[in-house]
Amino acid sequence: CMSTPWLGSIGFTIAFSALFAKTWRINRLFRKFSRITISEADVMQPFAILITANISVLACWTILSPLHYERRNHAGTDGWNRVISTYGTCTSYNS
Repeated sequence: CMSTPWLGSIGFTIAFSALFAKTWRINRLFRKFSRITISEADVMQPFAILITANISVLACWTILSPLHYERRNHAGTDGWNRVISTYGTCTSYNS
C-alpha cells in the first residue's frame, strides 16, 4: 500500500521539477539578453531540493504511520450465512 504514495509522489516531483527547471532556464536566458551559460548543476539544484524534501516526508510517513491493506466484508450473507462479497482498502492505524 505504501508503494502508491511513493510512486505517485516521486513521479510527480520528477515531472514537475523537470518542467520547472526548463522554465527557469528559459526565463534566465530571456531576462538577460547577453550570452550566458547555465550549467547542469544550476538546473539540477531545484530537482535535488524537491526530491530530498519529498523523500524525507515520505520516509517519515512510512516510519510513523504506514498504510496497510485491510479486507472487510460487505453487508449481507447468503442462505448458508456466508459472506457474499468483500472489499479491501489501504488504511493506517492512526487514521
